[in-house]
Amino acid sequence: MATQFDEDASTELARMVVSWTAGVLRGWAYRMQFETLRAVALDCHPWHSQLWVSILTENEIPRVRETKWEIGDWRWAQTEPVGDALATNLAASYEQLKTSSETDALDPLFLTLANCLVSQEVAEALKRYTVADDFELAVFNPDSPSLRNYVLEVGR
Repeated sequence: MATQFDEDASTELARMVVSWTAGVLRGWAYRMQFETLRAVALDCHPWHSQLWVSILTENEIPRVRETKWEIGDWRWAQTEPVGDALATNLAASYEQLKTSSETDALDPLFLTLANCLVSQEVAEALKRYTVADDFELAVFNPDSPSLRNYVLEVGR
């Protein structure tokens, strides 16, 4: 059983992540107007207080190695850095969860991020883009060897 995530902290983090993610996507829409998106991921490294909106376009497919989820290879792997308040909240959430020795201790954090990515506000921001037929959203734990996409667990 995963560690319980403080509900108030989770709600505040989610509010901040949804607002920030939708804002980044709205801000990048003009730059990406001639691109077709294959994927958008929230690339989170909570131990560094970092979170990125990562964007994969159809033009990048030849660059991607074995799987399209090699996010570090994406041209737009790091769009905008998070602000101080969100970074602080992310760090606090990580500190709360990492105290557990369970292998899935960070699952509540990544599930919160997945829920943010499928939120109505983010969906509205994504309407500004042309997306491929196989367009996907993703949140992974970059410390895990598996490619467990938390978005698939929260639905769309």
